[in-house]
Amino acid sequence: MTDKTKTEIKGDTQTPKQERENKEIYSHSKIPGWATTVSVVSGLSFLVILLIIAIFIPHPTDFQTFIFRIIIALAAAAFGATIPGFLKVDLPVGKKGLVAASGAIALFVLICFMNPPKLILDTALPPEVLKQPLVGFILDRDGEPLPGVNVTISEYEVSDLTNSQGKFSFEIKGEKNSSVRLMAQKQGFKTHRQDVTLGNTNLSFKMVLTP
Repeated sequence: MTDKTKTEIKGDTQTPKQERENKEIYSHSKIPGWATTVSVVSGLSFLVILLIIAIFIPHPTDFQTFIFRIIIALAAAAFGATIPGFLKVDLPVGKKGLVAASGAIALFVLICFMNPPKLILDTALPPEVLKQPLVGFILDRDGEPLPGVNVTISEYEVSDLTNSQGKFSFEIKGEKNSSVRLMAQKQGFKTHRQDVTLGNTNLSFKMVLTP
């Protein structure tokens, strides 16, 4: 039988050269028992570490996300080392670069270069909460300062009385630039209600006498 002779194996036709290559790949894919144990333990350890970090850092920074990706890639590579077979990956990097890897390293490269949509991360971020001022002036119909007006923001359960200059002020801890309902009351005047934005320090409105 010459090298050009084809051999029938399980219904597939292979040349002797292909047989030798397949046997070589199979021989390289054999893993000792101790290596399998080490790989599984390492992979599980990385996953446990990642789970603990995810619990204590639910909204990681870009750098922390990069570290998490490395940990996941290492865990996948550790598990992949126990799986028989052969995996080859060619990934383009940038405009001209190319990363070629095989086996467990291929799994590491594949996962490490995966970049899930940033939209998922952005929508999970909680709104920013901080202390914000809210300052304004209340005037009468003629544009004169109106003192003694009771100004309340019921949703935050805060109130303030305008001074001799008709000024009121609040320091409210809430979502950045969120809208609140302000209510101004004074005997003899119509109750005034207005939606305002936290952080506004130049509010001004007039109150009119009741008929």
